[in-house]
Amino acid sequence: FDEAFDPFFRVNQGIITLTGGGGGGDDDDDASVDGFLSSEDNATAAGIIRKEYLEAVYALQQAIATTPASDGTVLADVCFRPIPDKGCLIETPLDFFRSNLTTIQQLTPALIQDALSCRHILGQTTIPCMSDIGVPVLPAVVLGGTGCPSADIPGYNHSICGGCGTAAQSLILTFLLQNTDETNARAETWEHDVFLPLMQSFSFPGLRATYMAERSISDELAV
Repeated sequence: FDEAFDPFFRVNQGIITLTGGGGGGDDDDDASVDGFLSSEDNATAAGIIRKEYLEAVYALQQAIATTPASDGTVLADVCFRPIPDKGCLIETPLDFFRSNLTTIQQLTPALIQDALSCRHILGQTTIPCMSDIGVPVLPAVVLGGTGCPSADIPGYNHSICGGCGTAAQSLILTFLLQNTDETNARAETWEHDVFLPLMQSFSFPGLRATYMAERSISDELAV
């Protein structure tokens, strides 16, 4: 495969999940999508896809994208770029909102559902469900444990085709790096100094993070 197509990308992935039910408790680790109705407001029926959680994941994603490693390497130095002269390919649910903090801060439950159903993005005239570098945002790649909200969301008009909105149990961030002899040493340093420490230190009420870097298996075997 490597000889014919080049080595596959270096994959660094973090999965952010709720610690329990929609209210952010720590006791119910087996909560289903149907349990992700906030005790405060049925408008948060989308589970983990809530403004405050999206803001927390945005901060994490930005830190990973901009923090330099000990040798000065940043993500942009080693990432995979599918489109020339465009940015790094980061598979992220934030791209439903163009990974734009201002847009995320202005979201309502209804606007979140509009973006997830590819209707429109608040304050954006570009095609919805496309990332800021022009790559499609695939729900199956960036969301986990998806289902339909089990309550009406004020202001959200369900699809005439029978759509019921989107709920999810997890948000998935995937950072794809080049996998070449020229970049691998710097990529390994970046994974060690930036990606793994930031994922390990991520903390936000109601959320937890699991993660693996490309180097994780070899690190474990070396212990």
